[in-house]
Amino acid sequence: MIRVEQVSANIWCIKAWLLIPLRVWIVREEDGVTLVDAGMPFMTNRIMAFIKQLNAGPLKRILLTHGHSDHVGAVKKSQRQNLYQSLPIESRFRIWKGKSCILVVKSWK
Repeated sequence: MIRVEQVSANIWCIKAWLLIPLRVWIVREEDGVTLVDAGMPFMTNRIMAFIKQLNAGPLKRILLTHGHSDHVGAVKKSQRQNLYQSLPIESRFRIWKGKSCILVVKSWK
């Protein structure tokens, strides 16, 4: 079961459970939506449906707090569904050298 909980005027938490609690955060900003962590692949459809339902503009950024699969697992599935275009892979490797990664995306839908 995947649940959505509004935690402030512009922030929502999408929660799921798979042996451990899984959480991603949706942040409504002036130019669109930022997704903090991408969750697991099975969460992708619900995350993207909620972003569309929110009607706050396109997905503009994905902030990955670290590289564990429960934080980055849905990135590839989202991209395969042509929901966005990410930076070239070379740029992403340079960003990964820090403690977190900001994956800047260009919305396709």
